[in-house]
Amino acid sequence: MTTPSKMARVEQKAANKLPILTVGEISAEVLLAWEKGCRLFLMHKGVPDTEMVRKVAWGIRDPMIQTWYLDNHDRFNKLSFAEYMKEVRNYWLPSNWDFTVRQKMWSSMQGQKPFNEWAFEIQSLNNLLQDTPSHLTDTILRYHLEARMNSDLADKYYAEKITETDLRKWIEMVGLLDDQRLRDVKRYKELLEAVWRAERRKITTSKKSASSARSNSKAGRNMSTTSISSSSGPFTRLPRLTDDERQLLRDNEGCFKCREPFVQHSSNNCPEGFPDGATYAPLTAASISAKKSPMPSAVLGYESDSSEECVTPFTTPHLTWDCPVDSPVVSSSVVVSVLIDYGSLAVLIDEAKLSLSNLASAAARYPSLSHVQLHCPVTRNGFSPSCITLNLCTNLALYAQSMRLIFVLPSFREDRFLHVIRLLSIMNYAVII
Repeated sequence: MTTPSKMARVEQKAANKLPILTVGEISAEVLLAWEKGCRLFLMHKGVPDTEMVRKVAWGIRDPMIQTWYLDNHDRFNKLSFAEYMKEVRNYWLPSNWDFTVRQKMWSSMQGQKPFNEWAFEIQSLNNLLQDTPSHLTDTILRYHLEARMNSDLADKYYAEKITETDLRKWIEMVGLLDDQRLRDVKRYKELLEAVWRAERRKITTSKKSASSARSNSKAGRNMSTTSISSSSGPFTRLPRLTDDERQLLRDNEGCFKCREPFVQHSSNNCPEGFPDGATYAPLTAASISAKKSPMPSAVLGYESDSSEECVTPFTTPHLTWDCPVDSPVVSSSVVVSVLIDYGSLAVLIDEAKLSLSNLASAAARYPSLSHVQLHCPVTRNGFSPSCITLNLCTNLALYAQSMRLIFVLPSFREDRFLHVIRLLSIMNYAVII
């Protein structure tokens, strides 16, 4: 004895053969398929309406349904085929089957499915509701498809302004728009994949190049070491660092591996390697001092009478930053070049200190004039300067009240201070020292 399948299915060998509904759980979809098979069979056989139920009723092989038909065959045989199918649905399908189908249909959204495929699914669900109050008309079904279609497709659809009202033609036109959307999605996907693959190749190539460079560098060092060893004769072991040598290297930013002072690395990342034991000389305070950078032994004087010329830079340039400035009274940002305060531009020594320290002075060539260029003309009391020229010796900050800018002038001298104040008062500037 064979065990019946869980779900019933429809079997029909030919259009002129009675369709068979096998034993199993009956769903609305399976029952609709059996009904359509029966209508095809009845049309081919030319069965009159009064004989239709009697001809197809035994096509349902479930014993319980067959017993139900036998108990009511006199009444059922008088019904039309459509009325009989309504009786079967009301009795053998779950009581809320139409609600379940309707809920599935209303909650369905296109998502990333092709529109034609999704529209066919919705129409199939609506066909299950045929001859029920839940069945949708073509107009309501079109409204439902409009409301649940893909958002990108909806943008194209409303821009296209399709006015077709026939449901079949309307679905065909919207399907063409969706085909274009799907091609765009495919093209964007291929573009992203190409960019991703290019980045992966770039990273892989970079890693291989770095690995090859490291290998070549290591091989070069090994060859260099081998060449040196072979040409220098017997190997001489490098002596260990003494405590005094270690302390000298610590005090002078040295490396314990290459044993060089004043370097910017440590033994962990030393690019030089160990020195040659045959030519290595122990470290002493004198050898460390000899490797120090030479320091100037003179002081730069201002307007010195000395004929010597020193090219050592006396000042460092200003650091400026072009930054946008916003204000409630302007419609867009204004880019202003501002001065970054990073300390004194020069280190000055009083002349009295030179005499006490017996230091010589040398002439320094550097600008002695400072210019403040006004970005817009300023007119007050008939004075319209375009440039202020000063010769000062300390920093003077000028705050232009009308233009909201700060000018920093390097230096002023006492004998010119009153003259500067008079200029600023004419221009209505505030002085900040």
